[in-house]
Amino acid sequence: LEAKRIAPDDPLVASELGSWFLQRSQGSEALAEFGRAVALRPGDALALNNRGVALTMLGLREHAVADFQEALRLDPCLLDARRNLRVAGLPTAIPASCRVSEDRRRAFDEGK
Repeated sequence: LEAKRIAPDDPLVASELGSWFLQRSQGSEALAEFGRAVALRPGDALALNNRGVALTMLGLREHAVADFQEALRLDPCLLDARRNLRVAGLPTAIPASCRVSEDRRRAFDEGK
């Protein structure tokens, strides 16, 4: 929290705090920090994905899915967003254009 006081406009600080709150199952606080990260860095696919995770934790599936889909629109190769969509019950595959090793692609296809 000291980092937030020192660098209140740093989206990386907001993302780290959001992750810290997620690890402690504090979804509302995580959502606030990830929302701040998205506001500070619009178009950041990872921040959107992370906000979607916090929304999922809070039971807001439709909003989470929208964030995961927007993250993939921005970065079609963001595997975390693809995994999160799969967990939400939406089938997804890694596009052929993504640079992913065959082992990682196979593991993803197998649901690992």
